[in-house]
Amino acid sequence: MNRKRRYLRRAGLLVTLVLASTPATAAAAAANGDGFSPRSIPIAGGRLFDLGVSDYDRNGVFEIFSANHKFLGTLTTGRPGAWRNLIGPAGFSPTPEYPGFEDLLNPPVPNSPGLFIWAESRTKGETGNPEKDPFVHVLARDVAGLPLFPDGAQGTLTVPSPKVSVVSDDGAEVEISQGGDPIRTRIEFTIEEQGEFVLKVRKVDLPPIEVEIEQAPAIVNTFIGAYEAQARSRSFTLRLADRHGLAWADLNRDSRTDAFIVRGGLGGGIAQFVGRVDDELLLSTEEGGFADSIGGSGLRKSGCRGRHAAAIDYNGDGNLDLFSSCKGASPKLYRAKGPGKFRPASRQLNRSRAVGSSYEWADLDGDRRPELLVAGKRRLSVLEPGNSPGSKWRVTQTLATLNRSFIVQSFSVADFDRDGDPDVFMGAPSGNTLLVNEEGRLRVVDPGRLGLPRRGLGANWVDFDNDGLIDLHSMPSGLYRQSEGGRFKRTGFASSASKALWGIGNWFDADGDGYRDLLYANRLTGGDPRVATRLLVNNRSGNRWLAVDLRGSRGNAEAIGARVRIEAAGRAQTGWVGQSDGSRYSQGHYRVYFGLGNAPVVDSVSVVWPDGRRTEMRDVEADQVLEIAR
Repeated sequence: MNRKRRYLRRAGLLVTLVLASTPATAAAAAANGDGFSPRSIPIAGGRLFDLGVSDYDRNGVFEIFSANHKFLGTLTTGRPGAWRNLIGPAGFSPTPEYPGFEDLLNPPVPNSPGLFIWAESRTKGETGNPEKDPFVHVLARDVAGLPLFPDGAQGTLTVPSPKVSVVSDDGAEVEISQGGDPIRTRIEFTIEEQGEFVLKVRKVDLPPIEVEIEQAPAIVNTFIGAYEAQARSRSFTLRLADRHGLAWADLNRDSRTDAFIVRGGLGGGIAQFVGRVDDELLLSTEEGGFADSIGGSGLRKSGCRGRHAAAIDYNGDGNLDLFSSCKGASPKLYRAKGPGKFRPASRQLNRSRAVGSSYEWADLDGDRRPELLVAGKRRLSVLEPGNSPGSKWRVTQTLATLNRSFIVQSFSVADFDRDGDPDVFMGAPSGNTLLVNEEGRLRVVDPGRLGLPRRGLGANWVDFDNDGLIDLHSMPSGLYRQSEGGRFKRTGFASSASKALWGIGNWFDADGDGYRDLLYANRLTGGDPRVATRLLVNNRSGNRWLAVDLRGSRGNAEAIGARVRIEAAGRAQTGWVGQSDGSRYSQGHYRVYFGLGNAPVVDSVSVVWPDGRRTEMRDVEADQVLEIAR
């Protein structure tokens, strides 16, 4: 079936907005004539950790998401210039009943009568860095002639943290007591009209805060969080979540996209809370929101300081499994055992000592069972799972790479040399490495020999001009265009800040014109907590294109790992579902893109599904998003 995709728009309200580019940057881009136009984009500005895209509602319009540690994250949808926020409406907040409680950088300014409870992160020193431990505020506000607090308001806060201190108390009485094993801190308070007290709570973004309001004004006059959401009852729970990596996929086999979110550990502080802190499994509901279903799922965080999150069918049984990397330790792997249910499968993987700074799954040898690539200092290990659930993983290759430090910023996978198998580019500040696939075995190549950058913050393969040749985008140096001879030349297009700690680049079709646009972020150096975030809209036209969205089987609805091969104008190209992702630690971009040059028709489209079945199509019209169902 050949058809143009209709793009639908979802209703919503944009409540957080940070401009993406400065006037100076926009003027420079226009002056360069590089074919890109910077646009404003709503990205939550606090402590951005990861940035990615996903079409989780499968309507053809991409959502932009971010992980921001315990601070407010991003989940928006729409075309450039018409973005809408979905965090509140979709129930994607860590405290869905009170969205905005995690907006620690924009505290409320209460000017109406009532009882207010919110969390805030203050800055320290001249750098403007947020304090590691946020402050919890309780405020009673009244106006003349409307006494809501004739006898004061009373209540308790219970926090599973042994380190709680009173920063200030004006018009309030606060008593702190501790007990239990593990220790829980109970804060009893009485607050008068115009009273306020402030607590500093250590590790408040791990276990939840339990709130009990024993005496207060009418419940409609009790407000929670930065957006002053009305309290629904006198007893409720408030949560902050140290979110790092997100994996979007249908994990309970109901044809709706869910999210597996791995949480960090605050520099090892999670050791105090093992068994009381979990990752998140947000399953989509029929109403269009999400519900955390981690309880009973079989997913056990233990002491893992989570970073990467991935959904992958590692054992080839047709069902999506889950992967989480752990900073400084072996990763965690969970094998699917039913809709939304998993069992630990890490033991045999951990015996292979798969500890690295970055990870990537790729089917290097075409057997439809992906290998795990583990990047360490000057070394890459390629691991292959055993043939049975209890068998040890096998290290099939150990390669000496060109990165001189442990930090590898990114993996990017594509068939840049058009021989039908996936090649890999490792981006690292201490040295990039090109890994050329030769019949399932990787060979290290100095990228400089092909005209590619030898260092960078992160890199992505992308055919940015739709000429049918895979190019490379590297931060900060920008785009490198591939020629017919297989060599690359720096264009200077889409460059970014030169002094940065890390970079994230996502190439996706934001405006629906068939050309991929660039969403990227750079963390600046010099102790500056800000992250420079930009959307560069690709203004090119003229070349033809084809994008492919696959709809897979019940156990792997996204068809993760499927191979798509096309032939057009005498040229073959191959892509894999999942290779388009550009985030550091997350997953959710499953569209496969092909540039066609001036070819108006694709002679053939061939899909090899994860279970080995094939779909063949001929004489497919160019310039469309082609949806193929298994």
